[in-house]
Amino acid sequence: MKSYAVLTVLAVALACSACRDAATTDSDASAMLARATDLFEQGGETNLREAINVFKGCVQAAPDYAPCYAGLARTYTSIGGSYNIMVPDEAWPAAREAAEKAVALDDELAAAHLALAEVIAGQDWNWTAAEGQYQRAIELNSDDLQTLMSHAWFLYNVGRHDEASATVARIRELAPEFSPFYLEYLLTGDVDRAKNEVEELIASDLQNPNGYWVSANLHAREGEYEEAAEQLQKQIPLMAGDVVDEVALLGHVYARMGLEVEAREMLERLDALPGEGRYVSPVNKAWIHAGLGEVDQTLDLLREGIETRAHRSGLGMTGFAFVYEPISDDPRFGALLDEIGLSE
Repeated sequence: MKSYAVLTVLAVALACSACRDAATTDSDASAMLARATDLFEQGGETNLREAINVFKGCVQAAPDYAPCYAGLARTYTSIGGSYNIMVPDEAWPAAREAAEKAVALDDELAAAHLALAEVIAGQDWNWTAAEGQYQRAIELNSDDLQTLMSHAWFLYNVGRHDEASATVARIRELAPEFSPFYLEYLLTGDVDRAKNEVEELIASDLQNPNGYWVSANLHAREGEYEEAAEQLQKQIPLMAGDVVDEVALLGHVYARMGLEVEAREMLERLDALPGEGRYVSPVNKAWIHAGLGEVDQTLDLLREGIETRAHRSGLGMTGFAFVYEPISDDPRFGALLDEIGLSE
C-alpha cells in the first residue's frame, strides 16, 4: 500500500462500502462483491489481483449490477495507480471501461461516480471533470468515507488545502475513531502528532509494511533522512517483491544523505526490477536523480512519465513534491507543473 492509498484503505476499513451495501437479487454476485471488496480494502499485490478476478466473476454473474463494475474500476486504478504492479496502458483503459459501465448502469450510485472521478484524475488529469464526479458522488452519499478520503487527497494535491482541511474535519466527525493523521500533518504541519500516530500504527502490527512507508515519508519530508532510510530498510523485506517505490525513495534518501554510491546502487536495482516482472515508472527513477541534483536527467524522466501517464506522475508530482526540492528552482520544473495544471 502506498502513500494516500494507505490512509484511504484505512478509512474504508472503518465503514461499510456503499457498493457493498447495495441491494442485489443475485446472492452469488452479492457474496462475490463482498469478497472482492474485502480483498480491495486489504490491498497488496496478491489481494488486488485476486480482487480483480472476483470482481470479474461478479460481473459475469450479474452483468447489469453496477457496484461490481465500480469495484473493478477502483481496483484497476489502485493496482496501476498506487502500486507498481500493472503498466498504465493496461490498468487505465480497464479502469475507465469499468467505471463508465458502472455509471451507465446506475447513475444514482455514488461508488460509480467515485470510481470515474479517480480514473479521470489519474489518467486524464482533467481536474475540473474529476471534481464534478467527486461532487456527484458526495451529493449521492455525503457520509461515505471512501469518497471523502479520496476527495480530500485530491483537494490537497491540486492545492485546495482549505477545502481538504474541511473534508478531513468531516471525516473525523463521521468516524472519531479514525484519524487521517498523515494528511492532517501535511495540511497543518503537526509533526509531533503524526509521529505519535505512526508509531502506534507500526506497533499495532510490526509485520504490516504500511506504517513503515508512512513513517519513511514523514521523516523524509522533515529532512530526517537517516530515520527515513531506517524505516524503508524495515519495510522492504515485508513487501514480497513490490518494492519499486521503496527502492526509489531509499535511493533519494541516500542521495540527500550524501551517499552517492548507495543512491546509484538503488538506480541499478530499479533497472533490474523489470527482469523480475516489475513495472518501473520513469518517475521513480527521477526521484533518485532529483536527490542527486541531476536536473536534466530528472526532467527527462518526468517528461517521459507525463507523456505515458506513468506511475507517480500527475497528482504524484505534488503528492511527492518533497523529492523534487533539490531541483525545484529550475524553471523547467515549474513549466512541467504548469503543463499539467498543478503549479501553485
